[in-house]
Amino acid sequence: MNSLVITWVYLVLAAICTGIANLMLKKARSMVVDEGLIQQLFNPYFVSALILFVANLLFFSKALEKLPVTIAYPIFAGIGFSILFGLGVFWLGESLSRNHLTGAILILTGIWMIAR
Repeated sequence: MNSLVITWVYLVLAAICTGIANLMLKKARSMVVDEGLIQQLFNPYFVSALILFVANLLFFSKALEKLPVTIAYPIFAGIGFSILFGLGVFWLGESLSRNHLTGAILILTGIWMIAR
């Protein structure tokens, strides 16, 4: 496979990892009965988030070997944002209004304009 294609795969994997990791953090915090932070270390969602954040760092650093950060990061952020937005609504039951949808479209359009 072409090394540039692999680089883009690393970028997409990094974005997926960070998007899902953030959702796992939210899920972990919603399950906490005690406000203490130590209890988090025993929460499987929290541990999963930590693992995914480490994977994100590894994949993103690999992608930055060949991609300029001014291109890679907006695309990374756009993919991560899309994952958070979509799964936040469907998996976590967060609200979705016309204003949320309009704002998401504007954010993604801005990211697209910066990255091209």
